[in-house]
Amino acid sequence: MRRKSLVPIIVTALLAAIAAVLYFLGFPIFPAAPFLRLDFSDIPALLAAVVLGPVYGVAVNLIQNFIGLIAGSFAAHAGMGNLMNFVVGAAFVVPYAIIVRRAQKKHSRIRCKDVILAGVVSIVSIVVIGFGMNTIVLPLFFRFIIGMDPAEIWAMVWSTIVFSTVLNAIKGVILTTVGTILIYLPLRGVLEKYMQGRR
Repeated sequence: MRRKSLVPIIVTALLAAIAAVLYFLGFPIFPAAPFLRLDFSDIPALLAAVVLGPVYGVAVNLIQNFIGLIAGSFAAHAGMGNLMNFVVGAAFVVPYAIIVRRAQKKHSRIRCKDVILAGVVSIVSIVVIGFGMNTIVLPLFFRFIIGMDPAEIWAMVWSTIVFSTVLNAIKGVILTTVGTILIYLPLRGVLEKYMQGRR
């Protein structure tokens, strides 16, 4: 029993380590905003959230961003990037996992339409929550961390919000695609069996 209870913790730690590596392999896609990077660190968090539960997905996201923070991200942007990465990551994996797990519990299997619904809802979630967080955090970041002139802040804020919103939408589509192709199709039987055993 004790060994069984340790499995989720061990799996969470392993997935967080993989997520941290994927985070550092991120790359910019907008020349005008090189500080916004596309990475695939939310894929391990998504897997943890679906199989183990939303809390474990958030834990993977939190650990991964903490590793990134202590590994040098704080010096680059005072932790702003890690904060936003954590928020938008959680905004995606939590609703996705809730929808998929509830559908699996109700129908005793993971259906394709449930995965697609989870992806659509999560894309909306990541875009809306990311937009909301940016409108709150970015003015404070540019004013008190970067030290920009108040007259120039909002032009920079809205430019960043536009790019980050597009980035979040792209990330959401990629996560939905990966969740469907790499998680749902090849691993469906394994996931269903494991999730049923954890009820």
